[in-house]
Amino acid sequence: MSKIVDSNMHWLPGDLFSDKDLLNGFLDCVPRQYGVHTRVEQIEGKDLRQLIIEQPKGYQNLNYAEGQYTLESQLADMEKAGVDHVIFRLPVWQEWLDLETCKKVNDRMAEYVKRSDGKMSALAVVPPLGHRRRPAGSGPLPEQAGFSRRPDSRPLRPDLPRRSGLSPLSQLSQFT
Repeated sequence: MSKIVDSNMHWLPGDLFSDKDLLNGFLDCVPRQYGVHTRVEQIEGKDLRQLIIEQPKGYQNLNYAEGQYTLESQLADMEKAGVDHVIFRLPVWQEWLDLETCKKVNDRMAEYVKRSDGKMSALAVVPPLGHRRRPAGSGPLPEQAGFSRRPDSRPLRPDLPRRSGLSPLSQLSQFT
């Protein structure tokens, strides 16, 4: 029997608005030099905030509302759509975040995935500037934290060797 896999489901930390360090990590990394603007504001008529990204200023590209991504709502959406498994990715910010914020996001995403009873996987978020060695104390490798690596992934820097020995997602036991 075939399984339906959604390989492009978005996820953001549930405590993004309540953890000031995490929120500032997201806001501070935005490349303003390229005309990207962010703001956090109250949603009119609700006791919720929203994070808005504009490029250029005045044209919304992303509007993330507080509490938009919850495990219960995403599992219900999967059931309604007939999706058996999802693979999360971070919308927009994956190419901007610094190492410390990536570690926080990956830890939260790994915990979220663990609570899904095997119905969810996630792509780890890493800083875009690759280095020969991972910085000391940067935490476990993505595979050790429950994340999957794309089998055709290439190094962020072309002068680095490609990692081998990683199985394509279709060969992992949870997808067969």
